[in-house]
Amino acid sequence: MIKKRKREKQRGNPNLKSLFTFVFAFDARPTDYSRKDSDLAMSIFKGLVLLLSSMVLILAIYLYSPRAQGVEESHIVQANVALNRLAYLIAYFVHSLTGASTLSVFRAQMEMLYTPVLTPSDTLQVDTIHIEGIPVKIYTPASEDSVSNSNFKPCIVYFHGGGWTLFSFDSYDTVTRELSKKTGVTVISVGYRLAPEHPYPIPFDDCLKVTRHILHHGEQYQVDPHRVAVAGDGTGGNLAASVALRLSEEDPEFTPALRLQILIQPVLQALTFNTPSYRDNAYYSLVDRVQMIRFWCNYMGVEPDSKILSSMERGRHVSPTVRRVLYFLYMADAESVHAASSGENPKASSSPSASQKFGTNPDLEELGYDPEVSQAGTGIETRIQDAYFAPIMSENVARAPPAIVLTGENDIVRDDGLVYSRKLTEAGVNVTQRTIPGWGQGHIAPLMPPSYFASWFTFSGSSLAWEYVYSLIEENM
Repeated sequence: MIKKRKREKQRGNPNLKSLFTFVFAFDARPTDYSRKDSDLAMSIFKGLVLLLSSMVLILAIYLYSPRAQGVEESHIVQANVALNRLAYLIAYFVHSLTGASTLSVFRAQMEMLYTPVLTPSDTLQVDTIHIEGIPVKIYTPASEDSVSNSNFKPCIVYFHGGGWTLFSFDSYDTVTRELSKKTGVTVISVGYRLAPEHPYPIPFDDCLKVTRHILHHGEQYQVDPHRVAVAGDGTGGNLAASVALRLSEEDPEFTPALRLQILIQPVLQALTFNTPSYRDNAYYSLVDRVQMIRFWCNYMGVEPDSKILSSMERGRHVSPTVRRVLYFLYMADAESVHAASSGENPKASSSPSASQKFGTNPDLEELGYDPEVSQAGTGIETRIQDAYFAPIMSENVARAPPAIVLTGENDIVRDDGLVYSRKLTEAGVNVTQRTIPGWGQGHIAPLMPPSYFASWFTFSGSSLAWEYVYSLIEENM
């Protein structure tokens, strides 16, 4: 009996041992039950690791964009592209879970990222009001900081970029605030309504109404109506050029002429997305060719489905006859104009004539035609010929105000600005044009609030461009 109890004591408590085996699963001789449980746990763990690794790999592939060769700040392009793609991915998941509009969620993220939190300024008075029912933000510099010693100051009416679809005067607060502080000019930033909810001509009409009101009633805002300019970047440059064209047609005795138009990386035509700048700068800009086509579709009020995107990318959205005529009249210089733009002002090209280039251009001969796409919405083919929609298509620009045109060396719409500069110059308009080295579309986007990571998303070319703009405004306003 004593020996039996001794052997049981040596074996220990079997219930405690089973519990130990079940919980920790590393008994030297596990039971069948504990082995199955251990194998199941290990399988689950391996599955989770594999799933997580796959998700990280897929996300990395999705966020990755090729690094542009020969561009010093290509890593900043990659960082910005990854940030935008991640924001879109989040917007898509929120849409899937809640049914909220993907675009609305994406817009909210962009506003959160780009709207700065700024302290009140001692040198600026900032007011948000409505003009003609349209919200605007007015930046009025202190008298001692103004370029004018009188009570009436020069004024710039500014239209923000964002593909007619994104951003607001709040997210552009850094840009417009600095523009007013550095130049001593009153800046009026227009909160025009956005596409696709409000397609053309609504954004254009909003900008036109505000500008015309300032020209007629500038004294109410301590603005000299004879020293008013319009300005904008990207698609805001499109709006500025369009407003300048429209106002140039009005009677100067009734509506004072604009002093200046400032076009920064302007987006000016939707006839072809195969200019040299589109072909050569696919990886240098924050906005690629397909995204730019999406923006144009939004502005037209056309749903950018895969068929429309593919057709417009290949140039099949315009009939062959119309395409040949429009290209001959407006875009034949695109193949060479950037090569002749090394000076401050664009000169007449010594390249082959438009008719010679037109007759041999493979883009015109072999593109084909998609009639269904051409007539989508209110008619894509008709719309892109509207000069207030696409200013390059204007037949007469001789009365347009003097222009400052800034383009980016690595911008997909660089040639839009260069072709338009030449068009204005040949019509007798005074044009100052400069191409900023290493600059791409979207590089002038408003900066995020100051932070440790700000340098990851900030382009040095933006500072160079703005300093150039500031100096020209002081000279011309």
